[in-house]
Amino acid sequence: MSNKHSSAIILAAGLGSRLRPLTDNTPKCLVNFLGKPIIVRMIEQLSLIEVKNITIVCGYCSEVLQNYCGKKLAGIDINYIENKDFASTNSMYSLWLARNELSKGCYLIEGDTVCDQGLFTSLSNLNPDNSYWAGQPYYGNIDGCVLTVEPQTMRIAKLEIERNPIPGPKQNQFKSTGILSLSADYGKTLSIWLDVDVEIGNVNLYYDLIIGKHLIDKSIHIYNIASEPWFEIDSVDDLIKAEQIFQK
Repeated sequence: MSNKHSSAIILAAGLGSRLRPLTDNTPKCLVNFLGKPIIVRMIEQLSLIEVKNITIVCGYCSEVLQNYCGKKLAGIDINYIENKDFASTNSMYSLWLARNELSKGCYLIEGDTVCDQGLFTSLSNLNPDNSYWAGQPYYGNIDGCVLTVEPQTMRIAKLEIERNPIPGPKQNQFKSTGILSLSADYGKTLSIWLDVDVEIGNVNLYYDLIIGKHLIDKSIHIYNIASEPWFEIDSVDDLIKAEQIFQK
């Protein structure tokens, strides 16, 4: 087995409009979660799994983020890439801007995600020559990216963006946590896929959908987080719920 990934990409360019007024003058990733900015908590957790370099793709209030986190935090070197078109593009374009780092293999993390240290530790113990998408067994009433797997192999076979969730679990389906471990081989190929869409102007898409178009072309497997706590914070209500879950 190769060494663990030493680098990570954090996508943190979005407006965070649903978290207003908390994001009136600050990016979403700097919103306090249990007394600490979301991204600071994340960086400290990554330092515990031997990550040495982080690339943050920023956009909205990028200067505030850079001034707060600086060039080194928790012993990790931080590089910033600014998505100046953050208002008219989506996560796939932000990831495309970081394609050089992506091509080396890394952890890919959405900047509005919170989880326990155990999730990062478990993911870091998997073979970095393979690619994994951390997912929670789907129990219904959750919107966002839903991943369907082949039950024998746990390879992701289908990806959907759920907008009208229904109650109850769905067999062999997982909700994306927005945390992935991507091999160098997968990262290089994903960079090429991103190039193709950017070249034809498809820049306002989730990166999830780019991966979803190519599930047959290259394998990526679910890492089942089971009951490991995590939360995607999109709104003030989400923040309140997440803090209640983690305080328990």
